[in-house]
Amino acid sequence: METSHAAGGDSVLAAGRQEDEPGRRRTQEARRSATIAKLTDAAIEALVELGYAKASTNEICRRAGVSQGALFRHFASRGDFMAQVADEVLSRLVDNVESRYSRDEQPPGDPIERAVRFTREACHSRIAKAWYELVMASRTDEGLQDKMSAVFRQSRQWIREAVLEVFPDMSDAPQRLQALVDAVVMIFEMESITAHLDRDEAAAERRLAFAIRCYRQFLIDQEAGSTGKR
Repeated sequence: METSHAAGGDSVLAAGRQEDEPGRRRTQEARRSATIAKLTDAAIEALVELGYAKASTNEICRRAGVSQGALFRHFASRGDFMAQVADEVLSRLVDNVESRYSRDEQPPGDPIERAVRFTREACHSRIAKAWYELVMASRTDEGLQDKMSAVFRQSRQWIREAVLEVFPDMSDAPQRLQALVDAVVMIFEMESITAHLDRDEAAAERRLAFAIRCYRQFLIDQEAGSTGKR
């Protein structure tokens, strides 16, 4: 009888452990997510303030308040971690642009000028600086390059889709539109990257005006083409 009671007790304990297992897994996953979030935030700040070369795993972990062992428990290499950081940077860039554009309370005015100005502001934003550090570092870091190429393509695709969402009438010439969008974004990206060297505000305003004229001319050309087909 004592053996029976012992066996019964073991069964109850085993059942309790099984019931606790999902909760334990959720707790572990929550801790894992919290650690990765702290590391990612620290990496982004380090990239912006120090640049990629000085954003070492030691510096990132110091800022996050965790050990390097904690980082490498979740990521096989620094490149894998930085690829995850790139994903998060792109996500924040997208959220920043979409939320600011939707909350903009300025009168609509010229929709093309408004959209181009928002593009320029996004390219000059703080989070964009982390993006540029990752893009430039991927040129010589082959491990990062392989991972960044996919994220980079996603970024360009999102920009093109965002333009079409704002200006659906531009969809008739997708290849020309892609070239226009890429060219304008690259102008503002390079402007931001070299802003610490080139402080010519008048030249910056001329580039902005040029980008706006390019979009307007695109619409004029497209309208002329549509009229010619009728």
